Amino acid sequence: EFTDMLNGFVWVEQGKVVGNVPVQRGDKIGDRWQIANVAVAPDYRGRGLSRRLMDAAIDHAISCSGQWGVVQVYANNQVARHL
Repeated sequence: EFTDMLNGFVWVEQGKVVGNVPVQRGDKIGDRWQIANVAVAPDYRGRGLSRRLMDAAIDHAISCSGQWGVVQVYANNQVARHL
């Protein structure tokens, strides 16, 4: 029942994980999905990696019949709110 409950994506450069995004089903039927804790190492920021990780997470939710999603972000994090 929970085989698709926890998923996510990582960004790897030169054998090093420099970014990640978890995406998880938010309900039993898979209509609602949650994305939280998008992270990119400081030296790799500003290159669009967060956007590409978010796109992968959203595409995954859609491919699993997701109808809507929520993104967890701090209110004062303007970079994340723009994303």
